[in-house]
Amino acid sequence: MASEVKTLAAQTQTATEEISRKIEAIQSGATNMSQSIHDMALVVQDMRGIAVEVAAAIRQQDTTWAMLADDASLNLSSVRDTAQAATAADAVAREVGGTAASMRRMATRLSGDVGTFIDRVRAA
Repeated sequence: MASEVKTLAAQTQTATEEISRKIEAIQSGATNMSQSIHDMALVVQDMRGIAVEVAAAIRQQDTTWAMLADDASLNLSSVRDTAQAATAADAVAREVGGTAASMRRMATRLSGDVGTFIDRVRAA
């Protein structure tokens, strides 16, 4: 009877350790997923700011073009403003492209993390 109790205690210890490992794996996966979601939220926030800048640049260009239509005799300064607005819009567009690439990488990482998390949960 004592050996049965020892065997049962050893099995209980092994099961407890396995459960602990699975809980740690689930917690790790959840932490990784949470960090990925946080990172994506930051990128989305950055993209919002970029979109505001793009909209401002477009409004500036619209204003400049309206002024050109109203008064064909604008001086060289107005033409420079238009060029600067176009340059600013180009810079913002490039930044949006970089941010989109960053989001694509984060989405790929998140997808992997979620897949790993689901695999761990299924294995548990």
